[in-house]
This record gives sequence, C-alpha cells and structure tokens, in this order.
Amino acid sequence: DTNGGNYRTLHNFGVEVNNGNSPQGSLTISGGVLYGMTQMGGSLSSGTVFAINTDGTGFHLVHSFTGVGTDGGAPYGSLLLLNTTLYGMTANGGANNVGAIFSVDTSGSGFQILHSFAIGDAWRPVGDLTLFTSVLYGMTQNGGANGLGFGTIFQINPDGSGYQILHTFLFANPSNLTDGSTPFGSLMVSGSQLYGMTYFGGSAKNSGSVFSFNPTAGGGG
Repeated sequence: DTNGGNYRTLHNFGVEVNNGNSPQGSLTISGGVLYGMTQMGGSLSSGTVFAINTDGTGFHLVHSFTGVGTDGGAPYGSLLLLNTTLYGMTANGGANNVGAIFSVDTSGSGFQILHSFAIGDAWRPVGDLTLFTSVLYGMTQNGGANGLGFGTIFQINPDGSGYQILHTFLFANPSNLTDGSTPFGSLMVSGSQLYGMTYFGGSAKNSGSVFSFNPTAGGGG
C-alpha cells in the first residue's frame, strides 16, 4: 500500500522454460492485468513477454523470444499497449541479430516483426516506443544514416510501414559539441515536442545531454 503496509511478492522469476528471468523496463497495465518483459528466460533463454494479474494470479508467458531471424531476443525496455496489441523492441534478434520492433496481441497470437534493425542503418534499441499522433517513435543506441553516428531517433507506423530515421546523433569532440551520443532511455511527449536524454555527448565534457525534438507533420525534425 502507499502507506508501506501489506507488502508482498506477486511472482518469483526463475530458470524454468515457462518462466522469465532478469526483468527489464517497466510494467504496463490494462484491465487489472500487468504486462512486462524479461531480458532472459523462456523456451530458449532469449527473453519473454509475460502477463500477470494485479493480485498475483494468472502469470503466463504471452511470448517466448527465440533470438532467431524471424523473432527478437533480449528486450531491455517496456511495452506499449494499443487496444489489444502490445508493441516493443528487442536489442538482439531480428533478421540481422541487432534488434527488432515487434507487435503481439495480448492473447499471444499474431506475433510479427515490424522492423529488423541493421548495422548499416540503426541498431540496438534499449528503450521503449512512444506513441505520438498515431506514429511510433523510438531510439537506437547505435548507428544512423548510412550506419554512421552514435544512435538515432526513428519513427514507424503501428502496421510496420513508414520506417525512417529522423535524427542521427553525430557528437564529435571537439568538432561537434551541439549533439548528444548514445541514447539509452525512451522519448517523452509534451505538447508538440519529444524529449529524451543521451548517455554521452552534449558538450566537451562528453557526459550526456537532455534534448528536445519536434517532428513535423510530414515526419522528421
């Protein structure tokens, strides 16, 4: 409770194939059901999407990642729920084994890879997807236009179409101190702006930055 009383453990993760371990990110709630992800565990120890009721009952795996080209592996972030569809990202797996964007119904059906990241493009997302004006936005820790740069901001439609890189972080000390480098977290929406942070870059101190980004109506900032 908010007063500190009635503390209890709802679920213990483990190494069983029908369980997950090493949860990452945050929980998402809908109708008394909590949804989340674990970095490892599941049938091939490549991570899971799980569901559990708020009273601790009903734990089950919605999806067990396999890490192969048609699946993801090692999710770090949280899930986004639109109607009955969960959206998320993995840091491994996908066609090039450097991460993917996926969707899956809360029932576990309809799993699909919406986009596979690539080293010649952008790769290794470790945050969440953010919905803004019916478009999904996110960041990758590495890559950018032509595979160059130190991370990206990208957009993609919920059906998997319209993927494009909107910003490539190009911090270079001392020649370019006006950008960030290596985003680790997620984007937040406020008004018409997206806000985020980078782990490196920002100034000659190379110790990170807080930034804002304004996607235009046609996409891009």
